[in-house]
Amino acid sequence: MSGGERRLGAATLDRAEQAIKQHFLLAPGVNINRAPMNGRNFEYFGEDPFLASRIAVGYIKGVQSQGVSATVKHFLGNNSEFDRHNTDSIIDERTLREIYLPVFEAAVKEAHVGAIMDSYNLTNGLHMSQNKYLLTDVVKKEWGFDGLIMSDWSGTYDGIEAANAGQDLEMPSGLHMNAETLKPAIEQGKVSLATIDDKVRRIREQRCDSTGFTVIKLISPFHDITRKASGALNAALEGITLLKNEGGLLPLAKSKIKSVLIVGPDAFPAVPVGGGSAEVQPFAAVSFLEGLTNYAFNHPGKPLQVFYDRACSRTAIWRTPPISLPYRLTGSRD
Repeated sequence: MSGGERRLGAATLDRAEQAIKQHFLLAPGVNINRAPMNGRNFEYFGEDPFLASRIAVGYIKGVQSQGVSATVKHFLGNNSEFDRHNTDSIIDERTLREIYLPVFEAAVKEAHVGAIMDSYNLTNGLHMSQNKYLLTDVVKKEWGFDGLIMSDWSGTYDGIEAANAGQDLEMPSGLHMNAETLKPAIEQGKVSLATIDDKVRRIREQRCDSTGFTVIKLISPFHDITRKASGALNAALEGITLLKNEGGLLPLAKSKIKSVLIVGPDAFPAVPVGGGSAEVQPFAAVSFLEGLTNYAFNHPGKPLQVFYDRACSRTAIWRTPPISLPYRLTGSRD
């Protein structure tokens, strides 16, 4: 990898998390894209376990270089947002090892990630917050993970089962893993004191290892937006792979073309991110239409005509004057 993913991870924080005294960044999401209808696919790192691992390792190292713990998620088999509290991902051992686990293993062994967030779903019949084989046997014992495992928000279903399975922290509050549930369980021998002590140690040590929070000065997390935008752009450019370039069309050369037609509802306005809890709206976003218009009128050479068609019912074709919004209507069709 070029190192861009590590620079992006560092730029993601750039002391913004520290400025608001956050110990953990609840990212990155690294689940392998196994089902195209999964509503969280847009925030994950693709369907290739090796590529996703390389991106995750660099990103986590960049984040944690800023003194904030990354949280790799959603562990494991989070293949559907629909009915996510009840869906069960049935995965055989070979598929687990070859497809689902490698990115998380790399995050633990190579990037030394500080925290893991388990997922809402069941895997092989057990809710992930109660899946002792995966949380304890694989992650903590086999991989030697010494950070903490937290639940997804309201993703704990049984406090005793979760405690014994290896989950260390229930988020956003102790609805199940609380004194009312765990104290009697300890007294009755259902949960050992050693189990609780291990959770306290993991939470305490991880918080202390993420240095710099109690002494950090409150700075504006919004300083130097231009530099952050430049870093994001460079990461995007480094992440593009051109699979086909028929006729040598790209990069666009004004000497060879006279006009450009942009088609589709997502070309304008910009759609920089998906929805849900991973939605983070940027201060400014450049749409495909705006970007090509900037090129058409601001780069050397004869200006190009840029046309836009939403390609939906009762849409219009717009001809773009230089970077002027809203665009001038020049024609319409049904």
